[in-house]
Amino acid sequence: MYLNILNLTRKFIPKVSAIRAENIKAVNEIPEMVLNALARNGDKSIVKVGMNESKAVRILENGSKTIFTDGLEGCNGVCCVAKGLDGNPITIMSHYTPLEKSRALNKNSIEQQLNTYDYYLDKTAKPKVFYNVSGKEVDGQLVANENPLISQLKSVFDKFFKQGYDEKVIPYEAVSKTPFDSKSMIAQYSKENGKWGMKLTTVGEKEHQINLWG
Repeated sequence: MYLNILNLTRKFIPKVSAIRAENIKAVNEIPEMVLNALARNGDKSIVKVGMNESKAVRILENGSKTIFTDGLEGCNGVCCVAKGLDGNPITIMSHYTPLEKSRALNKNSIEQQLNTYDYYLDKTAKPKVFYNVSGKEVDGQLVANENPLISQLKSVFDKFFKQGYDEKVIPYEAVSKTPFDSKSMIAQYSKENGKWGMKLTTVGEKEHQINLWG
């Protein structure tokens, strides 16, 4: 949809090979591995969120345009996208384990980021919140596991976003099918014809094209 966004999604996931070089190639083509390599080689537009941390990033045409997590593998990934007063997106992304202590840290870290940027948020625009959390198959459909973090974070978002916000829970299978599965949540941005667009890629390379605020 957005021509200026790097396409990281693979057409198929390779199987384990008896040839070592092919396995190495398959690992290096996992989306988060591609982004890690680009960041190591000096691409300043890419921001990585490690385990048990959150980061806030101002998305700019000549600055950061991609933010992604380490492999979630059963952890909680949260992405909150709000409009800044300059019209550019501000993204808060977190990656924490599902342990009770981690949930408290996750909630506190996002609240701190929102406190930092609160003065700079356009309160007339509705933010978008995405929860990438582990799930299970029920009657042929993937549904999210019971997750106390979501209600804990709702209390934070309700506090800061009086104008309301759009939210979406996106479950993923916590059990990897192959060693080459992507386990990352990736937010990529592109400004075309004066409008910001976003592609959110969740665990398993599930793509979501997001229209922001026009």
